[in-house]
Amino acid sequence: MSDFIGGSKVSVSGSSTSTSEWNEYIRKVTEIIKRHWDAPQTATKGSYVQLSITISRSGRILSSSVKGFSGGNSLKNSGIRCLKKIKSFPDFPKSVKNSQDTLSVKLVVN
Repeated sequence: MSDFIGGSKVSVSGSSTSTSEWNEYIRKVTEIIKRHWDAPQTATKGSYVQLSITISRSGRILSSSVKGFSGGNSLKNSGIRCLKKIKSFPDFPKSVKNSQDTLSVKLVVN
């Protein structure tokens, strides 16, 4: 799922089976990330940070890492700060049986 914020784009995808409930969950996660990410003013158009987030079914962030970035350390650090601001995500939908899922998040400056 992709969404634009203040000239920037947030994309989130997960490994769980695509159902309407899971797609709605990903939409909620995208909204939460959008609210917490502040792209550096010095970031250039097209620069990005790619994150990996493992979330428990209760919404707790179990782990996160930077998988790639362009545009320098300020953009990379903005992605890390974004995740540190987020205390947790919503619980997984009841239809998702996984105990955890790893989401791929791409934050792009447009």
